[in-house]
Amino acid sequence: MTISSGDVSKRTPSEPSKDESALQADAQSKSKAKPVTAELYRGNTGKHFDVSTNYLKMGITEGMGLYEYDIKFEPAVDNRNDRFRLVNQHADTLGRTKIFDGYKLYLPKEMPSKETVLKGVNPTNEQEVSLTIRFKKKCANDSREVIQHYNILFNRIFRILKFSQHRRNFYDGAAAHHIRQHAIQVWPGYVAAVDEYEGGVLLQIDISHRVLRQETVKDYIKSLGPNMTKGDVEKSLLGAAVVTRYNNKSYRIDDIDWDASPKDTFTNSRGESMTYMDYYKNNYGLTIMDPNQPLLINRPKKKSTNVETEEGQELKLCLIPETCLLTGMTDKMRADFRVMKDVAQFTRMSPEQRKSAMLNFIERVTKNEEANALLKSWGLSLAKNTMNLMARMLPPERLVFGNRYEETASPKGDWSRAATSKPVLTAVNMNKWAIFLPEKSKQAVQAFCKALQQQAPRMGIQIANPKVMMLPDDRTETYLKSIRDTIDKSVQMVLAVVPQVKSDRYAGIKKLCCIEKPVASQVVVLKNITNEKKMSSVAQKVILQMNCKLGGELWAPRNPVAKKLMVVGIDVFHDKGRRAGSIAGVVSTINDALSRFYSLVAVQSQGQELIDALQSAFIESLLKYFEVNQHWPENIVIFRDGVGDGQMEVTQTHECEQFLSAISRIKLKASGAKASAAKEKLAAMLPEDYSPGFNFVVVQKRISTRIFGLNKVNQAFENPPPGTVLDHTVTRYAFKDFFLVPQAVTQGTVTPTHYVVLRESGACLDANQVQRLSYSLTHMYYNWPGTVRVPAPCQYAHKLVDLVGEHLHKSPSPELNDRLYFL
Repeated sequence: MTISSGDVSKRTPSEPSKDESALQADAQSKSKAKPVTAELYRGNTGKHFDVSTNYLKMGITEGMGLYEYDIKFEPAVDNRNDRFRLVNQHADTLGRTKIFDGYKLYLPKEMPSKETVLKGVNPTNEQEVSLTIRFKKKCANDSREVIQHYNILFNRIFRILKFSQHRRNFYDGAAAHHIRQHAIQVWPGYVAAVDEYEGGVLLQIDISHRVLRQETVKDYIKSLGPNMTKGDVEKSLLGAAVVTRYNNKSYRIDDIDWDASPKDTFTNSRGESMTYMDYYKNNYGLTIMDPNQPLLINRPKKKSTNVETEEGQELKLCLIPETCLLTGMTDKMRADFRVMKDVAQFTRMSPEQRKSAMLNFIERVTKNEEANALLKSWGLSLAKNTMNLMARMLPPERLVFGNRYEETASPKGDWSRAATSKPVLTAVNMNKWAIFLPEKSKQAVQAFCKALQQQAPRMGIQIANPKVMMLPDDRTETYLKSIRDTIDKSVQMVLAVVPQVKSDRYAGIKKLCCIEKPVASQVVVLKNITNEKKMSSVAQKVILQMNCKLGGELWAPRNPVAKKLMVVGIDVFHDKGRRAGSIAGVVSTINDALSRFYSLVAVQSQGQELIDALQSAFIESLLKYFEVNQHWPENIVIFRDGVGDGQMEVTQTHECEQFLSAISRIKLKASGAKASAAKEKLAAMLPEDYSPGFNFVVVQKRISTRIFGLNKVNQAFENPPPGTVLDHTVTRYAFKDFFLVPQAVTQGTVTPTHYVVLRESGACLDANQVQRLSYSLTHMYYNWPGTVRVPAPCQYAHKLVDLVGEHLHKSPSPELNDRLYFL
């Protein structure tokens, strides 16, 4: 079935919206029993201070709520639309505020009787029908039915306020900011969701922005040039989101029909045949200028539309390229400093601006008569302000460098001066290394090498003169041949200076140095070392990176949270374009100081579950820990990145248990056909009763929670300091979780990181220890002398899978596993 994008059949007044009809299905799908009481996970370390959040309390009028009734029709009415019409005949008895999904009726107030019998007339056959309405239950205010219902109400409110929906967010096209010099618009909008938290059922509201280009899909296709093939056009457009400018609706481009055009005919919802050109002219007053352009195809999910299709028929919406505006920014735009600066004026909101926008939303809802009436009809009201809570600030981290020098992280969470002026914790001198460069860049590279040798001693590192390999040109093949011919087992480091960034050249060098001939490698872009003013700072960063790639350590926390602790960070790369298996990075600590790391790549092979590959990597990490320390870890903490809310349950019930069971199967796993004798020997030393403390923690970065500090001097809202922990009231009801602000943000509003403790076993770390460990590990990412958003093992795992997934496409050599070669 093919219909135009604007021709989605209108539902009858008696038929519920797609949101309403999903209410019961959602309740059934989430019917798993929840804990009787909220899962508390409280720490007490640190200094208490006041913060504000982006959560609102919702008031519920006494005696109102969501009351569920069953309806029985006698005689039976098979047609769904007839059942809706019969129910609507009794608006005087049932009221106009109701939800009916064809089987169950939901009302905001309880009816006088537990059973009510009403008479109606079926409009199709004029037969008298008896409706028996029986009370079933009052849904608890924190039940999944009620929460789903509240979210539906707020979706309606956004539509009442004339917002356009894109995925789960709503945007105000009427308030768009026009950046004419770049031909783009920035639409302000909101992310709003109701859910149950430790503090009850709350509304979370945050600000969102959407960038639209003043470029139609037709313009974009034309800009690609006449030499672009249809395949090239599809590669750049399929999956992209567009907005139709005649009704401000969002669609995803799923296909392009090159054989169709606006001159083609289709059958509309009234059964009439007409051309797309006539349809747009009659319904929107639009004249299609190019009758020969192809049609864009959107395939909506069945649940997202009320259009009925015959069995076996495909539902697809046809869009006209010249009426569709592209959304988002191109890579070229993102690389343009001026574009990003102009966009940031609207998208990078300070805490004060963000708070003001939230209050503006509350005011718009309460002052809009229709929106306010909708809330009141269900007995709801919004608080006038967001919630104020008490947070804690963890003590600043103290770091240890070489020669026992100690440095406390600054209030902004950085230690850049100490990192570049004090000896590193463990230095690896570069005695034999080679540098590869195009001949024309000789002078700039000589100055850079001199800077390396001058700066390195300040960090306790000695760098000898390199073997210099001049290249006649900068072709990828030239670099690869020279490196391949030059390096041997005695070469510690390969440094390649390239004139500009080219992904194929970078990938070629990394494949050679990570797989074919394993050696530490560093790629430097020429323009980054030609600025004399920045030469020293660039040299310092490169020296630190190279020391890590050679197995060195830069710094460590002064007081690790626990002894005999192994921390594992996991991140997963999904290669959608190649349709290959997922790639997981597993990076674990292998010393008590949490300063040495062991990395493995777990590649999902055909027909294999990813968890199997993760288990093998986890066991190998445990064996490595024992090999280094000659004892097994007493506590294991796994930080799992890349798990969304929708995957939380399966991760909790499947993945956590698999990791726990892997500990008891180390001997079995290490004695397989492919296992080495060394691994078998290590596994044989595992005690039969080995049962370490175990914490499995999910790390979430893409969240909408905001935490605001209050400046007591000027009463303005500001970003809270690094180390801020919030572990109550707005935390999840069914999980042990907390929010941590790890970084200082000077522009825009900081986004905290969400930690969810899915599984605990044995004498595991308590809430205080997990919170302190999480913050401590944000200081251990050696690529940056400051805190990062996630624990360092997760950040390392992300860098690892990015290198393998984007460039290597194969597992790196095991010879490099105990070095941070992927930095």
